[in-house]
Amino acid sequence: MADTVASPAADQNTQVKVLQAIPPILSAHSEIDGIVPDSMQLCFNLSETAKFPIVNSIAAATLRQIVLHVYEHIPLEDHAPTAVDDAAHVVDRATRDAVALFRDMAMLAAGEHGVFWRVAVVPKATCLELIESVLAAEWKLFKKNEQLLGILKDRVCPLLMRSFSDKADFALNVRLMRLINVIVKQFHDVLVMECEIFLSLHVKLLESDHGNSWMRVLVVESIKALSSTEGFLRSIFLAYDAQTGSAKVFADLLGAVGRVLIVEKQAVLIIPREVLESPGASNAAAVIDVGKEQVNLSNSLMKVACLEQLEKTDAPSIPENYLTALCIQCIISHLLTRLQSAIPQSPSATIIPESPISPSLPTTNTQQHQPIQQDELILALEMSTAAFPIILSTLTILLIGNTDAEIYKSSLRSCVSYTTLLGLLGLVQQRNILLETLCRMGTPADTLLSFDASAAIREVAQFSPAAAQNLTTRFNHALHGKPERGCCSMSNFDAIGKRA
Repeated sequence: MADTVASPAADQNTQVKVLQAIPPILSAHSEIDGIVPDSMQLCFNLSETAKFPIVNSIAAATLRQIVLHVYEHIPLEDHAPTAVDDAAHVVDRATRDAVALFRDMAMLAAGEHGVFWRVAVVPKATCLELIESVLAAEWKLFKKNEQLLGILKDRVCPLLMRSFSDKADFALNVRLMRLINVIVKQFHDVLVMECEIFLSLHVKLLESDHGNSWMRVLVVESIKALSSTEGFLRSIFLAYDAQTGSAKVFADLLGAVGRVLIVEKQAVLIIPREVLESPGASNAAAVIDVGKEQVNLSNSLMKVACLEQLEKTDAPSIPENYLTALCIQCIISHLLTRLQSAIPQSPSATIIPESPISPSLPTTNTQQHQPIQQDELILALEMSTAAFPIILSTLTILLIGNTDAEIYKSSLRSCVSYTTLLGLLGLVQQRNILLETLCRMGTPADTLLSFDASAAIREVAQFSPAAAQNLTTRFNHALHGKPERGCCSMSNFDAIGKRA
């Protein structure tokens, strides 16, 4: 029957009707031995060899539906089988099928022959896509079942680590990044070493001078998706950065994204906007040439993210400033939002108006306090301290660089939010550095002409506390230690604080 349906002589209507009948048959008669692998074999053959495009699409979708069906029928709690318990027998067989199928998908992806799935060869991209679908839908089951988790750890993770040698295959790398994204997001607490390697691989791919530009886009899209997940950055910081002797994964990821922002637009961000607009800058032809280009978000949108373009075999056309926009969102919007969520909230908190790329942060009434856990407060302090050089450097570069009005205004709003955040945590030194940096940016353009922007950009690109302090020192030097009229000094802020 299967050979007849999959043969080139079969008409389109027959093939479509057979494919549509498979899911209800499986639901009603899943206890029949061999029905799952036979159905998968038929769907796979039709998806690869059918001469009708609609049959190819329906067969591929039905194959994914069958695979998910196998794991949906396994309970999270172990069911101890007995001699007379038919339900336990069915559950036990379903678990065996699920383990055998997952092992086969891992083996076929590695180029080996499967046993349960009765096919000799399956494209690697197809296997990775099916594995990602299963893990995304049934990650709780995999964390409970030792056999499935063991296959994920011993077979799938090593396969992924080896697969990045072929960086020219866009379709394959999309599936690799999607699968790694699911593993890191859902299994970082049980696959600690493997997820550390995957996250370090993100950093390595961003810092590599070789490879395709779309590879960086895929990596930053993955980091953006992870950082936007509630509690993820907190968990990563606890698992790695907060541990003595462990890798600083949280700081390394943010630093890598920040460096990408600088590398992509170094020629534009290296000249402050005030210098470009000043009368003295018109004498330098090189400065004028650079000033013609501006970092803006007007042409930075993609209708569909690269990570979502599973149907593409070649990399799509990427807008000029798309990667820049992703980096800004990762560092400013998502990072500040997650840091804010780590702070214990007061019931009387109020919200600062939201902006397109900067989050809303609360201000609290000092007269009312909510009891908080000491560990949570310490964690929020440590995360904010670790992220401070990166956020300060990014905001500084965006504010002094040649950016459009939207980025400039959003960066200013983010500074307001970040100042509030540091104040809530009692990080006085960091807050003062941020406020002083903002004040120095309000100085006249002719004063900034004496400011060595190039050297400052190179220093803050290192994302270290010393670089952040050096930036402030350079501003002070440009002003000869004397604040201009209308520009605040830190003594003013201290006085205001005392009067308050």
